Amino acid sequence: MTINIPESLKEIKLKQYQNFSKTNEGSDDEQFIVHRLISIFCGVTMKEALNIKLTEAEAIAEDIVEVLNLDGKLQTTFTHNGKTWGMIPNLNDISLGEYVDLEEGLKSVQTFNRAMAVLYRPVTKKFANIYDIEPYEGASKYQEEAKDFPMDVVQAAVVFFWTLSNELIEHSPLYFQNQSKGTSQKKTSQLQDSLLKNGAGLEQYTNLASLMLTDLKKLRNKN
Repeated sequence: MTINIPESLKEIKLKQYQNFSKTNEGSDDEQFIVHRLISIFCGVTMKEALNIKLTEAEAIAEDIVEVLNLDGKLQTTFTHNGKTWGMIPNLNDISLGEYVDLEEGLKSVQTFNRAMAVLYRPVTKKFANIYDIEPYEGASKYQEEAKDFPMDVVQAAVVFFWTLSNELIEHSPLYFQNQSKGTSQKKTSQLQDSLLKNGAGLEQYTNLASLMLTDLKKLRNKN
């Protein structure tokens, strides 16, 4: 039997990672996780994976985990299914609907496809590094297609927003301190209350992103 082991994150789809994430959370059986890892990422049946000798299976699993722990590079545009997809060109202009759907999508690995469908949409116009994307019509329009997005795109986008969220939380106290110098105490308090409400979602997302980047270490340690 020939086993095709992915050699880069680009060869792995988001839905494969979501599938494995579910398995990794629901089982502590080391041998099962190793063979399930091979089944999901090498495109073989579980029966075929179980027929592989354990020592060979562990070696294959280690290769896969090594790929999954690679760092992706943020891509503002990429090609998928014959279309060029672009990240929201100016995040300062993000709409309320986009923000709400993005925040909800980033709360769970199982809904990352929804977040990707908000962040990336087909490019309609492009000149050099400047481009426009389709108007936002809701995450449901592309959330199924986003399950097939390559993990190098997804992982880099998650890390980007994880870092952005951390920086926002870290620098907010200083921001409010500077704001209070020329702003009434009442208005500053309102701004702080607003941050606390939105910060709950950011903190939950930050914790989740951190887990996403480290959950495979458990398997590496077992091997």
